[in-house]
Amino acid sequence: MRTAGRRSPALVELILVILFFSLSAVILVQVFVKAKDMSEMSRAKTQGMILAQDLIEQWKADPTDPEELFSEQKGWIKEPFEEESEDYLISADSGMQFAQEGEEGCKIQVKISEELWTAGTLYWIQVTIVRNRDHKLITELETAKYIPHQEVMS
Repeated sequence: MRTAGRRSPALVELILVILFFSLSAVILVQVFVKAKDMSEMSRAKTQGMILAQDLIEQWKADPTDPEELFSEQKGWIKEPFEEESEDYLISADSGMQFAQEGEEGCKIQVKISEELWTAGTLYWIQVTIVRNRDHKLITELETAKYIPHQEVMS
C-alpha cells in the first residue's frame, strides 16, 4: 500500500546531500588547518619577541663584551658575514628554547656592531628570528646603546 503524497528519497537526492556535506567538511578542515597555523605563528611571534627582548636586555648590561653572552659554550656559532659586524647563530625549538639545529623550530641570528665617535662608542644589536619550516620572519628587533668615553681626571 502506497500513500499518494509520500515517496522515498531518490538516489540523486542522497548523492547531492552527501556531496554537500563532503564539500562542507573539506572547507571546514581547511579553515581549521589555517587557524592552527595562525595560532602557531602567533605563539612563535610572542615567544620570539620575549626571547629577542631578553637577549637585548642581557646585551645592554655590557655591550662591550658580546663574546661572553654569545659564547660557543652556550651553543652560539660565530659567523663571518660582514666585516663591520659580529654575527652569531643558534637554533631554537618551537618553544624558543635553545636546541640543536633541526627542521622544526627556528634560527636566531644576532648581529652586533660598534661605531667609534669622538666622544664615545655607539654599540648596535639586531636580533632576527626566522622559522625553519617555511623561512618566515617571526620577529626582528634592534636597538643601540651609546657609551661615552670616560674623561681622564688630572
